Amino acid sequence: MVSRIAGELCLLLPKEQDSINIRKKQFIAKIDSLDKYITEQLNGLKNRKFLIFHPALTWYAYRYGFEQITIEIDGKEPSPSEIDTTTATPWLECYHPDHPMTRTDSRVWKMKLLELMGKEFNLVCGAETGHDAAVPYCDFFEGMLSLGPYKIPEAGRDMVTIWEEVPARVEKFQVGEQYRLPLWELVYHDCCVATWYWGDYNNKLPKIWAKRDLFNALYGTPPMYMFTGESWRERKEQFAASYRIAQPVARKTAYREMTDHRILTDDRAVQQTSFAGGTRVTVNFGSQPFRMEDGTTLAAMTSRVE
Repeated sequence: MVSRIAGELCLLLPKEQDSINIRKKQFIAKIDSLDKYITEQLNGLKNRKFLIFHPALTWYAYRYGFEQITIEIDGKEPSPSEIDTTTATPWLECYHPDHPMTRTDSRVWKMKLLELMGKEFNLVCGAETGHDAAVPYCDFFEGMLSLGPYKIPEAGRDMVTIWEEVPARVEKFQVGEQYRLPLWELVYHDCCVATWYWGDYNNKLPKIWAKRDLFNALYGTPPMYMFTGESWRERKEQFAASYRIAQPVARKTAYREMTDHRILTDDRAVQQTSFAGGTRVTVNFGSQPFRMEDGTTLAAMTSRVE
């Protein structure tokens, strides 16, 4: 290409032919030197694949034996929705000879995408549902509090509709204190924030809204709300009351280790969590008051932060 350009310039500028040819040789020497340097630096590199938003390095990849993997979709860069589902989808495998992939490859490259967002771009990074492999790269997981099989139907598509009736599986397992344990929070509370799923938020099912608030307090996690102007006006007082239950604990315990979880009654209605720094939360999910160690009473469906 350089020789062709130089040849055309010589035809257009015959008086400058000697100068053009000298510069051509100098430029080719620079390119050869750079090519030699790149070849030496890449010699022995086993991983010959790289991620890129737009396929702008096609010839580079061809020249040095790389495979560029583009992330764009129909000529557009991926939106937050593609990053959002990075931890919501399973590790995938592909058997196509042109782009084989193991599930390990899938996990590695998904984590590199999250690492790019958080460490290279220095952004607050989160993803849907969550996975322990992504904890080093994410600041929060939207949906980790919502147990996947026990969300309401179409929770990821019909976000705005409020459900007045609570499905039995949701009431029994999603907010059933007899069944839930904060295993995720006991391990990862000090490094990753968990929330309810965006279609399974605190006020999605008003009949169990209060129980979600208590779980937020017990687990030291922030609440999640979705509302229209009309629903806000109808339930403004309840939104405020809900926020006052969860907010103090979330502020006190954010990124602090959950050091203990205790079940204080045989029916599992009264539970207690402790956090690094000394914060302790006691929640009464039951219908009867509970007498605390100090002699005071914890009313039904209330929490205490100490």
